Amino acid sequence: MKATEFNSLIKDLANEYLKPAGFIMSKNNWFYSNYSYKLAFFSVSSGHPMMQIKAFTLGFVNNDIPNLDNKIVEIGDSNLWSYPIFIAPSLLKEHLTSGLSDDIWTYKHRFEDNCMQEKCFNSIYYGGADKNTLADKNASKEEKKESLKDMLQLYGIEDIEETNAVEELTQIIQNVANYAIKWGNSMSLIEVVHQLETYGKNRPFEQTWIENYMIETNKTNS
Repeated sequence: MKATEFNSLIKDLANEYLKPAGFIMSKNNWFYSNYSYKLAFFSVSSGHPMMQIKAFTLGFVNNDIPNLDNKIVEIGDSNLWSYPIFIAPSLLKEHLTSGLSDDIWTYKHRFEDNCMQEKCFNSIYYGGADKNTLADKNASKEEKKESLKDMLQLYGIEDIEETNAVEELTQIIQNVANYAIKWGNSMSLIEVVHQLETYGKNRPFEQTWIENYMIETNKTNS
């Protein structure tokens, strides 16, 4: 499947499932906002363009919390740095039904250790099983397939069939439509602070988020 076809499929499925749930599209991403928080469903290219990999994540920020530029996040903000929390869509239901158990999901910086974190992203390969990643044009079909699998394992991807990519994408978008808002309703100011303090690494941007959240928490409690 070509990138244009896969991107068109993302748009079609999002219109079918996310739009009725209250999400709106802006710059090829999908956003939701209510009186308490904002959600952002991002699809980003992952790895080398020839690999045909898309990664999906759900960003979260409470309203009235200044971002790292000390500005309030507006709906449709496509800057990933405007969101302190990211979760892989496949974990939404399980994390929600577990009562937000840290055994299911915890905060991770999305590019921790120079790789896309599985707690933050679901990655899909959509290039099909016949893609050749070898320089040897005379390599056998089996050699090409094994090379492709080895390369995709670097991204935590095992499926190479195009039909599976469509099924995975559909499930990811349905998960967001069915569980993202319920999950967002459960993410309190205190829960965000807990995640950043407990699982962050005291990086400057994490400390800024904690300080901004604590200011709002103290306002709420006063």
